[in-house]
Formats: sequence, structure tokens, C-alpha cells
Amino acid sequence: MKDIAVGAAVFEHLNNRSAVLKELMATSVITANQSVKLCVPDGVTQVETAYLCGIFRNLGELVVAGQPIGALFADAVRAPVLYPEQAARQIGIAS
Repeated sequence: MKDIAVGAAVFEHLNNRSAVLKELMATSVITANQSVKLCVPDGVTQVETAYLCGIFRNLGELVVAGQPIGALFADAVRAPVLYPEQAARQIGIAS
């Protein structure tokens, strides 16, 4: 019952978000619930760990989906291009 409440709270929070973000979160909640269900028959006692692994299985996709496209690439565009020798000097491993 607690799992259903958590899932409902997540969907309520995402009510005004994009369909892609909702789909990614739905996949995470379903995966988390299935992870718990797979633990029980095998006698796994760390059910909470399995649930968290399921929830965070696509964390990177969720972070990216929740960001405006411009924000994702703004730092990459401003960063200077370093050649391997320059990068080695910058971190102090150049000879």
C-alpha cells in the first residue's frame, strides 16, 4: 500500500510536467515495485535497497528530461576545447 502512495505522490508532483518526464517516472515506479516483488520469493531481506535501485534506475534520463535543452548544453558550449597535452598539463601529469 505504501508503494502505491509513493507512486501517487510522484505523479501528483509531475502533474504539470512533460509527457516524457511522466513516462520516465512511471517506468521508475513500476521497476521499483517489481524489484520488491522479485525480492520476496527469493528471500531477499534488503527490500528497501531493491526499491531504491528500481526508482533510480534511469536517474540520468530523469535529470535530463527535467531540464530545458539550452541549460543542458550551456556549460559545454562555454568550455574550452583541450587537446590531450593541454589537459595533462592542466591536471599536473604532463612531463
